[in-house]
Amino acid sequence: MLPRLVPALLALSLVTSGCAARVPRDPFVVPREEFYRRIHTIAVVPVSLPRSLGNADGIRARFDALIESSLREAGFSIVPPREVARIRSRVIDEVGAVPDPETGDVDRPTSDAVAQRLRLQLRRRFSADGVLYPSIRLVRAAYGGGW
Repeated sequence: MLPRLVPALLALSLVTSGCAARVPRDPFVVPREEFYRRIHTIAVVPVSLPRSLGNADGIRARFDALIESSLREAGFSIVPPREVARIRSRVIDEVGAVPDPETGDVDRPTSDAVAQRLRLQLRRRFSADGVLYPSIRLVRAAYGGGW
């Protein structure tokens, strides 16, 4: 019985896997056309990096430049990361955000207040329609056999 069951299960799995529909990944929460109609100027916050990463300034500068050039090539006007960082620093001082000495993080309500005031400042000064918060995170991944 078992020798006949294995080929039958193999055939069934091949047939059902071939029938599975692939759903394309769509990063847009709103329809693509509406996004491009509404968003013209994007303020780019400097890339957030893990604390454990060495040469953070060099890595950040490289990714900031890549993001900046990609957005310009896509037809967007941008507020550069260095300008956004300068404004964000002033907003943090105004709000009085004090980072936790252990983690460097700010509590959620204060962080939300900083983000809200930053968006308002960027909208007033640069007519920014959106704010991009890029981040790089390190993750563990199993690796074996070249994959």
